[in-house]
Amino acid sequence: MNKAETIKMMDDALEKGYDVEVTINGEVYEYKDDKVCCICGRKIRVWGNDPWPLNTDEDAVCCDECDMSVVLAARIRKMRYEVNN
Repeated sequence: MNKAETIKMMDDALEKGYDVEVTINGEVYEYKDDKVCCICGRKIRVWGNDPWPLNTDEDAVCCDECDMSVVLAARIRKMRYEVNN
């Protein structure tokens, strides 16, 4: 089964109301349809990213796009501020 077929199978299971677990290199990840990016509001599937320092709630997650475009920039700004002050 290729990646596209696997994703389609998981999406079909979610539409039927099932939660899906995916094992990658021995680690189990939950594939659910209930996570929402705390920055842009889009649905997140699989595990999501830590939005720190923009959101410190331990249950908060952000999508890959916000992680790359917003969160990482905020971390770099915070690090630069701490180094210079």
